[in-house]
Amino acid sequence: MHYKRWHKNGSPGDAVPLKASSGSGHLTLAGYRMVRAGGRNMFEHRVVMEQALGRALEPFENIHHKNGVRHDNRPENLELWTQPQPQGQRPEDLVAWVIEHYRDLVEAELRTES
Repeated sequence: MHYKRWHKNGSPGDAVPLKASSGSGHLTLAGYRMVRAGGRNMFEHRVVMEQALGRALEPFENIHHKNGVRHDNRPENLELWTQPQPQGQRPEDLVAWVIEHYRDLVEAELRTES
């Protein structure tokens, strides 16, 4: 373990495995979180939506992340869509997310424009 880390990073690091706890899932290269559910690997956003709906998703249903953050799987950030999503985000969703998370920056910018 140490030699591999030293060879890859130039430092041996701590003497503990760098693995997430069992059952916590992992991020895919595309940024989605995968978890083990029902004996198979599933995207966490689909599991969260199935729990919210109380039923399994249909194959034609997909889940949209309102703020565009693919691993933000809070139920309030997810929307059920019944057809393929266009690429990108709706402007109103982006504005709402920015105001919620960066209100002070938005207010400062609005003051400088007036």
